[in-house]
Amino acid sequence: MKTFLHTQRKNFSDGISLHDCYCTAIKVERRNVCFDFEDGFVVLNNNPNNQAGKHLKTDFSRVVLTHENENAEDDYLVDIFEDIVFLGKRLFTVRKFLDFSELLEMVNTQGYFLEFLYLYECIGVKTSDYFLEAVLVTGRSRECKKCFIKIIGASSFVYQWNNLRLDNEIV
Repeated sequence: MKTFLHTQRKNFSDGISLHDCYCTAIKVERRNVCFDFEDGFVVLNNNPNNQAGKHLKTDFSRVVLTHENENAEDDYLVDIFEDIVFLGKRLFTVRKFLDFSELLEMVNTQGYFLEFLYLYECIGVKTSDYFLEAVLVTGRSRECKKCFIKIIGASSFVYQWNNLRLDNEIV
């Protein structure tokens, strides 16, 4: 597993935003599921690791969710929504259920990436559940599909990064 200078556990006052950040790879390493952000995520100006006084993007970064379940992939429920279009007009939207392994293949080998929009947390006694609202985007055509991922029973949620990019302020 890659080593990072900064590791921060998720809490209510994270000072970190994944909104509009692009997950470019997903890895499963035993009980850990790693979401890689090649172009980083945003460390807000109220984060103790950010002394610049402005919201900055990181360099390569990662979010790691650790699960109680040995088969962490089983803790992910994925829905995508595809528009059915005829003669340039959207007729209706179809909901498709994906195995997490299918999402991994799409992101890791088929040129898709996940644009994170919103992450909701439901805190339990030992574990937390998360609901991720994202957009699955094809790299070439920029075609977008709404994507919802329910994450069940994560015992840990950790942000990891090395450096803040002082030249990349988010306004």
